[in-house]
Amino acid sequence: MKEVLIGKKIVIFGVGDIGQNLLQRLSHYATCEILCFCDNNPCKQGGQERGEYILSPQEAVDRYADAYFVITVINHTVAVTEQLLDMGVPQEQIIIFSGNDYIDEWDKKRQKKKETEYAEWCRKYNNRIKNLKGAFQGKRCFILGNGGSLTEKDLEKLTGEYTFGCNRLYKMYDRLSWRPVFYCFYDVQRVRKIKKDMTYILENCEYLFTSSTIKDELDEAVIENPKTYFVHMQKDRYYPQLPRFSENVDQQVYDGQTVLYMATQIAVYLGFREIYYLGADNHYSVELNRDGTIRRDSEMKDYPDGMGEIELESSVIPQIELTTMSFGAVKKYADAHGIRVFNATRGGKLDVFDRVDFDSLF
Repeated sequence: MKEVLIGKKIVIFGVGDIGQNLLQRLSHYATCEILCFCDNNPCKQGGQERGEYILSPQEAVDRYADAYFVITVINHTVAVTEQLLDMGVPQEQIIIFSGNDYIDEWDKKRQKKKETEYAEWCRKYNNRIKNLKGAFQGKRCFILGNGGSLTEKDLEKLTGEYTFGCNRLYKMYDRLSWRPVFYCFYDVQRVRKIKKDMTYILENCEYLFTSSTIKDELDEAVIENPKTYFVHMQKDRYYPQLPRFSENVDQQVYDGQTVLYMATQIAVYLGFREIYYLGADNHYSVELNRDGTIRRDSEMKDYPDGMGEIELESSVIPQIELTTMSFGAVKKYADAHGIRVFNATRGGKLDVFDRVDFDSLF
């Protein structure tokens, strides 16, 4: 990111820890001119932070129309981007400071402590997961993304197959007789939106896999349900290398910026040796580049019919370069271990695997 900002005039959007961290980083580069902070919180406007004035977004845009606006409010990137565009800031002058870039020694220690706590808590579930190792040896399964290419007709065809659903797929159930065998989710932001429906999700699957990192968001009844399996999610800042692929899901799974990577590690651990992705479009109407710039495709359909739209202010912009690397890690592991992985998605931009015609599989 620093290459994009060198020599630029900069307004930092957001006065939180991440915004302050960015200010500290950029202060090392003499050619960067930090003009001010801006923030939507009126209680902060008019004050100062680390010697920089805090303006309202509109005032910052009015004063510094030629500046680059760097968004540091990670959980509201889409809403803030739209806000700046509506105020007349050109798309090319809007940069997102990714959470993956925000880490210092204190943050590393805090993260390590949290991971240790979650791993300790998760151990009591290890034996439950161990009992599933190899339980579906040699079978085939379908791992379902929630891309716009997924259809109700395709899901009905999967009746009787081993399938992995994820996130908000259950929103389509009211028009389907099909149900997945396995269900996966791990992202805290998403869980907070769907946790009221968790009992319904459990009632409509046989196995629910989730991360110990979201345990505090779940009711005790969900936690103790015999269908619920907790895995320890190991956060990996893997770029530019491929993420690690877990062979011991009872110990940990590795983060790959997509729940499909978690589901794939679980599928392999359970013994599946023929894996098909469906609805894995790997392409969105709004995507985040590694340098913090945004790509847009107004014609792209993000989610299937019947699933509804995600509220913009709670969504995090997908980083397709990172998810593609995760699929690359799947292919590397699968090729080395005799596991056949195919992409049965209708269209999309996931070209890591050989493609197969979905209808030809039945």
